[in-house]
Amino acid sequence: MADTAGASSADLSSGAAAALLGATPERSNSLLEELRSAGALHKAGTGRYRYTGQLRRLACRSADQELTEAARDEALVRLLTWYLALGRQMHALRCPSDRLLNDLARVPSDGPAPAEKDRARALAIWAEETPGLLALLRRAALRTPGIVRQAADLLLLAQVTADSGALSAAYEPAARTVAARAARNGDARAEGRARLALAEAYLALGKCAEAEPEARRAEQLADRSGDPLTRFRAPYTRGLIALHQGQHDTAERQLTAAWEQCRRRNDQLGEADALAALARLWAATGNSGDAVLFAERSVGVHRRLADGSARLAHGRYALSEALSAAGRHADALRELFQALPLFEQDHQRLWAGRTRCRTAEAMVALIRPGEAVTAAEDAAKRLLVPGGERWRADALTALGHAETALGRKQSAQTHWREALAIHEDFGAPGAHTLRALLRDKQDAPTPGPRRPAPSRTADLARTGTTLRDLTAALRTLTDELRLQTPADKPDEHLSGSAAPLTPSNPSTPNSPPPSPTSPTPPHTTHRPPPPPHHPGIPDRPRGPADPVGRRSRGGGGGPRAGTADGSVGSRGRRKSHRWCALCSPCSRAVSLEERRTSDARRARRRGRAVHRGVR
Repeated sequence: MADTAGASSADLSSGAAAALLGATPERSNSLLEELRSAGALHKAGTGRYRYTGQLRRLACRSADQELTEAARDEALVRLLTWYLALGRQMHALRCPSDRLLNDLARVPSDGPAPAEKDRARALAIWAEETPGLLALLRRAALRTPGIVRQAADLLLLAQVTADSGALSAAYEPAARTVAARAARNGDARAEGRARLALAEAYLALGKCAEAEPEARRAEQLADRSGDPLTRFRAPYTRGLIALHQGQHDTAERQLTAAWEQCRRRNDQLGEADALAALARLWAATGNSGDAVLFAERSVGVHRRLADGSARLAHGRYALSEALSAAGRHADALRELFQALPLFEQDHQRLWAGRTRCRTAEAMVALIRPGEAVTAAEDAAKRLLVPGGERWRADALTALGHAETALGRKQSAQTHWREALAIHEDFGAPGAHTLRALLRDKQDAPTPGPRRPAPSRTADLARTGTTLRDLTAALRTLTDELRLQTPADKPDEHLSGSAAPLTPSNPSTPNSPPPSPTSPTPPHTTHRPPPPPHHPGIPDRPRGPADPVGRRSRGGGGGPRAGTADGSVGSRGRRKSHRWCALCSPCSRAVSLEERRTSDARRARRRGRAVHRGVR
């Protein structure tokens, strides 16, 4: 387990250990307790264990030496099957009527089957297993190409607990590695699902520019493989991306296609999600009547099929946007109050923060600025996590409106400037509105192009997001290098030998071969070829006795002392050819005679200077 996960701080649960060993839970628990009694493991929680000190490296070395490749692959398949069974159980308890379970990979009836029946407990267990699962998917995709379909399905199941924080930095490289491995295997279905999971992860973080190409690629792969799941979710994701970017025509076309796809496959919950997204689109375009109608229909479907689930929370959030667009802010506030606990129970931190932000906007419209300030500050605090910076800008905007209503114009402008900087970094369309607000509210413009310094909280949020992005990029680059084969490396030939960096024959094509009796100047075998002649640029003049070095400035054409080969200057300093700066023969040590000549000249100059000073 430690060898496959590749994380020194990774712990394992008793269920994962039983699946990995292929043993009964009683047998695996007795083995774990035996290792804990021996001091090799220590408890990291209820039913969870971790290696002590540096024993993980010893375990990895023992696994490499004692286990065959077939045994390792078999254990890995058992572990992934257990994770898939655990994720299917968690999703069945979250969304009982969702057709996603019909589209995922099946679990063998004789395989490991978790027996948790409580929804909250199952979700908590899945959240504990998610860090180890993401590390496992990365290493498994690199080592075992045959598990990409299971890995892609596990990525879709892991979205619920990997939306923000450190897990979002681990989710992105895992999805990219699985997609790259599936592309190498030619598995369009697995690659499409991995690309879809990556696009939805980017959208959850507000990175629409990165999400759009991944969703487009997933839609193309869905057409090639005929995957019904990706055929619905790829245009649905593209529609939400276009909605956030303000491209309403594109959003309508994509969301309508997703809705029609759900109707063809009789996916009622998917149809309700598409209706909720269309309601948000009509609210953004000012068509409040259709927005309320579509949103109410979506909430009705969710109540009938999956009451109390997170899907219902998304429907209520869309209904609140439609009611706010229709001017019914009190009704919108009621829907938001009902959606917030559903998001919190489902561990969707970013959506909980966005719900509090929408609550602050509704309270500002109801002229309740004090409560709006409290809600906006709570939203900004909830979204102060790596990956939540884009939505924190909306909370800062709402906080600025609430403080403006209280007469705190200077504080409001500070929050709006921070929000504007975030919107500009993400390329969000809300930047135009914030510029207009700052232009209207600012009495005296600040001279010069320099902006006021951001607050410490803004620096903390931006630093966290930057570290998250760097961590994800580093892990992605590492996996891409590991996935490369020798044929993919540009520095190697097809045979595997390194490609030469310089041509084998540096001489000019028309030059005859040197005669063996002709005199050879010093270092001819080490001298690089002269630079090519460019038309219009005169060549550097050379002296008759100085074929390489500089011409002397003393009127004569002879070389200076020690410069016959262009390697030593007149003052004993090393000097290389004008074509090469790191040629070892040209940078050789100065000879004894040259050093004596140079020292004598320096002594004479020093004596004349002392004589002038005494006189």
